[in-house]
Amino acid sequence: MIGVDANVLIRYLTRDDEGQYRVAEAFFHERSPNSPAFVSAIVLAETVWVLRSSYDIPFKDIVDSVSLLLESDDFVVEGGEAFASLKDSNGNASQLIDFMIAQLGLRAGCTFTVTLDKRSARSVPSMELLQ
Repeated sequence: MIGVDANVLIRYLTRDDEGQYRVAEAFFHERSPNSPAFVSAIVLAETVWVLRSSYDIPFKDIVDSVSLLLESDDFVVEGGEAFASLKDSNGNASQLIDFMIAQLGLRAGCTFTVTLDKRSARSVPSMELLQ
């Protein structure tokens, strides 16, 4: 397994620099279930944030692209369950981090994650409002 930085994933998804895109494309073409690309939760969150804020890509299009990564055996995506949960609940891009925080907490053995954000407490599974 080989880790991937957000800039590699962003170049591949946006194709905004043809030279870097070709390098990223060649790297991803070499990935397989025996040698997958690892996308950490931080890289996933950064990629989504950059695509929304710097490229102004609609969240639905980002969801479609990331969903393809999640479905591929050539990628291991940390926090992928959180992204799928966000997608299933029709959440928005600004909530991705909260979904990931809650999911990673569950994976680490937390019963739930406390927050002071009322919206997240209502909409993010396993997040509870700290009162």
